[in-house]
Amino acid sequence: MTLSRRQIIALAILGCLTLAVTAVGVYGLIIGPKEQSTSPSQAEPSTRPSTAPPPATDETLVEIARTDDAERFAESVARAIFDWDTNMNVMPADLIEHILAFADPTGYETPGLYQDLSGYFPTKDQWSILRDDRTAQSLEISTLGVPESWPAIAAESANEIADGTVAVTITGTRTRTGGWNGEQSAKTYPVEFTMFVSCPESGRCSVLRLSQLGAALH
Repeated sequence: MTLSRRQIIALAILGCLTLAVTAVGVYGLIIGPKEQSTSPSQAEPSTRPSTAPPPATDETLVEIARTDDAERFAESVARAIFDWDTNMNVMPADLIEHILAFADPTGYETPGLYQDLSGYFPTKDQWSILRDDRTAQSLEISTLGVPESWPAIAAESANEIADGTVAVTITGTRTRTGGWNGEQSAKTYPVEFTMFVSCPESGRCSVLRLSQLGAALH
């Protein structure tokens, strides 16, 4: 029986649960992260007028590695997600579109990845508020690697994991800087998530799905 990548990832997660390993946020991996009012990716509504941004340019987008190295690729995608500056000529939709250019080439996982990414970025209205405060964000990675549970999941014949599919768990800290009440300020937030990537031998890696923030395979 031939399974789509969506089914493969779902089966992998179920296999992970069967093995009783840490697999928090499994539901979100399949349908994408839910909105969280306490998440730093969200901003409070405001009555301040929004400022129409200029169009994005290549110089405002973090470069994503064109490589068959899963960990190098995952690191570059993580930085494309978390390193941004509202003072630049870019909007969340531009950042998401940039990452989707490296999505599953078959297209099976792309709608799910779009949902995942939407939970990682501020909305357009929230971005306008953050731009008023001249907010920028950066990611400091603490650990990055294949979780210990993944080899057992990939080796389980019932899961039928496609060759080249790899889970990469990333932990670290994201820092937001900006001006609040006329003063410069910085806030930090812990980061933990798992990225599923496909790195076939005959081509560059692509990103399949993301877990919920704070919910990673170990």
